[in-house]
Amino acid sequence: KIDWGGLKLGEGVNMSTELASQEEYMEDKHALDDALRGLEGHRVEAQARWNTRRQDVAEQERLVLEELRSCFVVAVREAIRKRIDAILDDKQFLRDIDALVGCLTALQTHVGEGSSVLVDVLARVKSRVNELQSDSEIQNLIEAKNYAKLLSNLETLCVMKPALEGWVALDIINIQTKTTRHVSFLLKQAGDELQSGVEHPTFLVFTAVQDFVRLTPLLEKRFPGEMEAAMHDLIQMADSAIRKCVAQAKEMLEIARADGMTTGAEETVARMLIKGYAVAVELGVTDQYQKWMETGLLNQMESKSQHLVGIAIKLKSEDSNASVASAANGILAMFPAFKTFRTEQFNAKAGGVTFPTALEKMKCMPTRPSNDNLVTVFGAYDEVYSAEVDKIVHGLKDYSEDALRKRVAHLVKKLAPHVEELNQHCLVFGQLFALVASAWTYLSCLGKGDFQERKSVLQPHNTQILGVCRLLGLDEAALENHLIQINTGEGKSVALGFTAVLLALLGFSVDAVCYSKFLSERDYQDFEQVFRFFEVEDFVSYSDFDGLASSILKSGVHVPNIREKFVQFLRGDNVLKSLSVSGDAMPLKSSAAKLGDAALAYAKKLIKSPPLPPPILENRRRVLLLDEVDVFFSDAFYGDQPYLPSELLHDADGGSIAGYNLLFHVWQLNKSKKNSVADLREHTLTKQLLIEFPNLAFLLEAELHRILDSVSKFPADTTKLPDFKTGEEDAYTIDAARSNVVYTDPRTGVPSEKLSYGYVTAFTYFYECDRGKFPPATFREAGQSSSKIGVLPVCGALSYSEIPRLYAFALGMTGTLDCLTEKQDALLKEYFFERRTFLPSTFFGKKSLNADRGEKKETKVVRGTRDDYFLALKDEMAEAVKEGRAVLMVFADLKGLQDYNYELHRYGGVDFPRYAAPQLLTDELDNGKRNNVVIKAIRPYTITLMTRAYGRGTDFKCDDPGLVKDGGAHVIITFFPEDDSEEKQILGRTCREDYPGSARKIIFEDDLEPLGASERLWSAQNLPWDAYLAQCRAATHEKRMAQMDAAHEKVMARHNATLKACEAAEQRQWEEAARLFKEASLKSPAVQGVEDDEESSDSD
Repeated sequence: KIDWGGLKLGEGVNMSTELASQEEYMEDKHALDDALRGLEGHRVEAQARWNTRRQDVAEQERLVLEELRSCFVVAVREAIRKRIDAILDDKQFLRDIDALVGCLTALQTHVGEGSSVLVDVLARVKSRVNELQSDSEIQNLIEAKNYAKLLSNLETLCVMKPALEGWVALDIINIQTKTTRHVSFLLKQAGDELQSGVEHPTFLVFTAVQDFVRLTPLLEKRFPGEMEAAMHDLIQMADSAIRKCVAQAKEMLEIARADGMTTGAEETVARMLIKGYAVAVELGVTDQYQKWMETGLLNQMESKSQHLVGIAIKLKSEDSNASVASAANGILAMFPAFKTFRTEQFNAKAGGVTFPTALEKMKCMPTRPSNDNLVTVFGAYDEVYSAEVDKIVHGLKDYSEDALRKRVAHLVKKLAPHVEELNQHCLVFGQLFALVASAWTYLSCLGKGDFQERKSVLQPHNTQILGVCRLLGLDEAALENHLIQINTGEGKSVALGFTAVLLALLGFSVDAVCYSKFLSERDYQDFEQVFRFFEVEDFVSYSDFDGLASSILKSGVHVPNIREKFVQFLRGDNVLKSLSVSGDAMPLKSSAAKLGDAALAYAKKLIKSPPLPPPILENRRRVLLLDEVDVFFSDAFYGDQPYLPSELLHDADGGSIAGYNLLFHVWQLNKSKKNSVADLREHTLTKQLLIEFPNLAFLLEAELHRILDSVSKFPADTTKLPDFKTGEEDAYTIDAARSNVVYTDPRTGVPSEKLSYGYVTAFTYFYECDRGKFPPATFREAGQSSSKIGVLPVCGALSYSEIPRLYAFALGMTGTLDCLTEKQDALLKEYFFERRTFLPSTFFGKKSLNADRGEKKETKVVRGTRDDYFLALKDEMAEAVKEGRAVLMVFADLKGLQDYNYELHRYGGVDFPRYAAPQLLTDELDNGKRNNVVIKAIRPYTITLMTRAYGRGTDFKCDDPGLVKDGGAHVIITFFPEDDSEEKQILGRTCREDYPGSARKIIFEDDLEPLGASERLWSAQNLPWDAYLAQCRAATHEKRMAQMDAAHEKVMARHNATLKACEAAEQRQWEEAARLFKEASLKSPAVQGVEDDEESSDSD
């Protein structure tokens, strides 16, 4: 644009010049106008050309994009087709069904519903899927007895049929019909095997029973309810067959006895027993079978006949048929009548290590004195024990119990004044030990007949004898705290049992303590006869640390009876007032009734002196016997988990009406979520409670907060699940018959009827009652008196770590003394465990995990996804199973176990004819089922998944010669154990006695994060994985021990406050007692785990 108005004419120019200039100006203007018009024309022309070019470019762009889109569609289509082909080739349809359907949907979107590409793909899908049920596939699987794969194919097709509906029409009637027909055939074969006569050549064949039972987990998925009925039918058939065999056996034995010919009859009975045992193991009814045989047959047989049957069974334990041999070994181990033969086998193995050999190989810290004391003890022991055993095996009926007891009493009288200087009386002690061992042997022979030999009777082996002598200081200057290492599975409980008997006889009171209540009870039962034989059962107790702490509290000897003092504090002066009134007791208000004579008796009971043990106990010094030292290093013993005794507050009539009503009121209001501390504080029910327990007012605020915190975990709608914060509060089952919520003890893995989580448990009763799990009136009405539900305040806190300090001596045996860290060693020295002994193995030539098939394989760490990790575990498991071995897979927790089991099922298990779905060893099982799983675990081709709690103390016995030949059990650890001792315990589940075995750790890299470990850091270390992870664990352990030290200081402050509070309560200094009880208990967690007698509880 040109601004003509800006042009100015010059001043002082004449007119002509001005006119001329105007003409020129006009000419120029016209010229310029023409030029502008020309430029505009060019602009229009250029614009037209540009528009044309732009259209050309747009068209080219469109064409390019269309070409790219076409290429992309082709690429996506090909990618989808390749993914579909990969799924079809992999044939893991259960795992990939969602992915397959997603690919088909995507392909249809890209190519259209009627596309030939989609039609072709669907045809291939149908063809591949139908391969699972082709006649040839089914026939091949049946001929190979690969029934697990057959059932897996059926399940896959049943899942895919509805999933592919609308895509592919699948007709699965062929595989359904043939599978059902063959399962029915297998069931019939199993029934025929159960009912076959003992005279039949195939009587000891039970492969069909084994095959059918192996398939039951898979069969139940496809035929829900039917397999349970089928198993019931098999059990009924087995019951009938066994009863028939029992009747037949009795008749045969009677005829044989009358004719004086026994051998054939006893051999036939042995075959019956072996068949019955094998079937009972398969059907999971070993407990019932044992009762059937003992009551119906064995207890009615003469001892001679029992012995001859045992000989026949022993011969079968060497049978070429591994299943028969395994069953025969199981029989020898199960029945007392035949245990002499099993004992003979064990004695032959254990006898390879003589006492001099064990003494030579034993290691001591510090070095033991140079003397011959132990040789002297053993010489005296061996002379007396050999003579006594000869009397037992040659004249059991004539063996004099009274004479044995008198000799023991005579020797005890000699030794009693010198119990701390037994090293000066080696001959006498050796004789005493021999007589105690003789009693143990004698008691084990009772009921087993007269056909005994020394090699077949139960007897201590040389390392056990050596361990007991060292523990009691026979070669030392004096009795001191002492720890001994004895290998896992080599009779630690027996050595501790002898130690307990000897100490009790010599005037001590003995408390044997174990980390597991279940194992503690088992070990006590094993020695109970001996305790009773010498009448020392009142001076020996077995328990876990919780049980021991509870008994110490109740005794009131070493620490006050905290519960009693706490209730005395809560009642305050009410108790004294009720006693100060002459005649009838003062009528203190109760939510149920006025106090009367019952209240007076109850009040007197509350303030009487703590019950003292019998005088003989008071005069006895106490010895603590430790079964494993690992407990010293737990958070519970030396950390932030003290013993928290709590008390259910009872009304004067002995019930808990006031407390029950208050909690019931809270539960009812929880449905509308209208609970508040302020309202509860002023409620009539609370005030009624305070009438009986006036000093509860000091703790009331915190107690009400605990109650409301617990009830808040439960939904108003009981069809929904509670919001528990831990995996322990919901680990319970309902025992409706006894109106109990039964929790699984997280420390032992054993269900406990006495375990509780305080108010959470109380509201769990209400919750489950509303859900119909208890009879309607059980926990639904106010005004009830309950021994389960009520106000349950925590009485204080006690540190487990103080328990050993209450004893004159602490002695222990463990399998992991050589695995201690520096910090753990220092902690043990705080308890004066300076003396240590390391015993050699009982079994001569025992394979370690680094010899022959006793192989500790290199640890494998898996990077990538969880699927990659699962496949690594599956491959390791499959390799061992295909070798005919037993597999024990140990998981850190239940969730890991369940995840693996789920993935294994999704992958269809292992494509191998002998594969069977894993059995699970978890806390949900009752004792009978748990024992059956343990029996079946160590058999060829058997896979057992278990949580880490079963990696210690569980006795997996190898009775199968075929399994021994193929390498024994293979242990797969799926996590890095917390310390060396836990790892050693888990590895101890294999290579037991002198059997072969192997182990390997396979760990997901992400799970190593708590250790601060990674493959990147490992690669820079140039170390094997085990060595590198051990370094990381050591560093983590240092931090953990430091945290435990700090936590222990806080727990000890609460511990001391509890003891001072009891003193204040005793002096009726109520405000001081309130301050101290509050300091000791109000820091306790809202959720409490408890275990004690029915009226009281212990919080955890």
